[in-house]
Amino acid sequence: MINIINTRPEQKGYELNRLLQAHGFHGFHFCPIEAKPHEAEGFHKLRADLDHYSDIIVTSHYGVRFGVDPLFDYWPQWPVDLTWWAIGDGTAEALKAYGIQAYTPDHPQTSETLLKNLKRFWKDKPTTRLKIGISTGANGLGLIQTELSKQLIQTKRFEVYTRNAKNMCTSEIQKLQAQWALAQCLI
Repeated sequence: MINIINTRPEQKGYELNRLLQAHGFHGFHFCPIEAKPHEAEGFHKLRADLDHYSDIIVTSHYGVRFGVDPLFDYWPQWPVDLTWWAIGDGTAEALKAYGIQAYTPDHPQTSETLLKNLKRFWKDKPTTRLKIGISTGANGLGLIQTELSKQLIQTKRFEVYTRNAKNMCTSEIQKLQAQWALAQCLI
């Protein structure tokens, strides 16, 4: 049996391990990155003013956990005219747990494709009626906000989580190598 280290984050990693095992591989789940909540500037105002936004874009399942979950605690019922967007199917699936049916971009599911979909969706709406909130990670590219701002669309980015590399000492790496029977381990 071939051993494979699966570095996908959390739930996606567990799903990939099930697929690997179903195809005769032995998957070890180890995500070298951990996500932690980040106090987003202005997030409390978003929570209070969510009904003033036309659209919310969620960039990842971490954006759901650290951005949408606190909103859900504050809003027992989502504002009626709010449109939700998710970068990918996994994020859209995570939003369903909060009663949110999100639009996803065509394939490939990227920020660039989402921007094209938004342009088509908003074709007949005046930009003055759009107010967009983005639930995302800290220190990301910011492509969506940059491009929407170029179109004079009011956009606020809420960096609700940070991604950090897990610090591992040499003895921890050696322990994993022995546990997973690996000849080499590159990190």
